[in-house]
Amino acid sequence: MTRVLSLQDDWRHVATIEIAEPAARVPPMPDGTAECARLVPSEHSPPGSTRFDVMVDFGIGAREAAHAAGATLVRLQLAADRGTLPGYRIVNGQHWLELSSTLG
Repeated sequence: MTRVLSLQDDWRHVATIEIAEPAARVPPMPDGTAECARLVPSEHSPPGSTRFDVMVDFGIGAREAAHAAGATLVRLQLAADRGTLPGYRIVNGQHWLELSSTLG
């Protein structure tokens, strides 16, 4: 079972990311997403890596939440491209990238 933040009911799990680093710290949230997105350590990390659940506040509106989910994943990928998140990959939630881009 995934641990959920003790926040209001509008916060929802939208994706899970993985970093190839055992016991990795929660990476800092990308700029512009700190108010509406959070990373929570996942209880389902395989040996040799650490997973984080991406939580988004849908209380800001469905369209805005979709943008926040996609933007968070894009910005995390950019951090990985710079080498700050070794072995980064999206375990689930890839569809938020496509949905975010189609909403314009």
